[in-house]
Amino acid sequence: MTNALVRDGLAIVAIVTKSSNPQQLDSMLMELDGLAIKVFDNASLNQAELRAVCVERGASFVASRDNSGLAKHLNSIVAAQNHDQTKMLYLDQDSRISDKQVHALLTSVRDHEASSGSTIGLLCPSYRQLGTDHSAYSKRRLRRRVVTPIGSGSVYDLAACREVGGFDEALPLDMCDFDMALRLHDGGYRVIVDQSIVVGHEVGNRGRGRGVGVAECHPPWRYYTKSRAARRLATRHIRSHPSWVTRMLIGRCIETTRSSFATRDFAVITEALRGFFHLESRRVPEGILATIVNSSKPS
Repeated sequence: MTNALVRDGLAIVAIVTKSSNPQQLDSMLMELDGLAIKVFDNASLNQAELRAVCVERGASFVASRDNSGLAKHLNSIVAAQNHDQTKMLYLDQDSRISDKQVHALLTSVRDHEASSGSTIGLLCPSYRQLGTDHSAYSKRRLRRRVVTPIGSGSVYDLAACREVGGFDEALPLDMCDFDMALRLHDGGYRVIVDQSIVVGHEVGNRGRGRGVGVAECHPPWRYYTKSRAARRLATRHIRSHPSWVTRMLIGRCIETTRSSFATRDFAVITEALRGFFHLESRRVPEGILATIVNSSKPS
């Protein structure tokens, strides 16, 4: 199934993986047949298997020795300035997308731009947690002035991303997609959620704790990177988006507390505090920590 963006080679797909299942990657590449695909892998132990899958499916494979996150890889496409490719569909290994959904996303971008006469900086689908029918976007959320979607499954305009400075590499894992959405909005570009397209996405592991219900559960070091990212975004966007920053910080506190109780691991809270106040952590993998420290410059 093709449309103008695919047929004319205007879209490139960026897939970022870490410890990915080769069969899962193969299934994803089958659904993306006909597009230019670049797979970036962050230090998986099975890189040889993943490379073999990419070779068989005609996708480019870029292997990293360290887990350097998302932003660095996405910027390599943003900075390339390949005039034959104007859009980027970004996917991570946690998203499940079909050929029909890819077609719908790219068609939606084309139609919105044709009807408005302006560039769509970012178009994303609605999401549901895999195994549920729950959409991530309530009507109330969509009425807000600014929507900050999950990056995976979204279509970015490459020229717009370049104009606003690319993805922030000091946010290697967390919230670089939120930050990009806010900067595209501030740059005058439209950020759209097309609720007619629903993509499955797995958001972390799920745990249940007494009194807190179901919570997303990650290793304690991820709460360090999440809190550090939250502080960076709060500092950058508090003046232009005070209500968004307030909701984001409250959400971070709630998620951290729920996860700590669900896993009965209070290192979650201590690591979150260390990250927010930029204290040293010995739990964060070296590659990620080096990326954060080396890229963290005043914005």
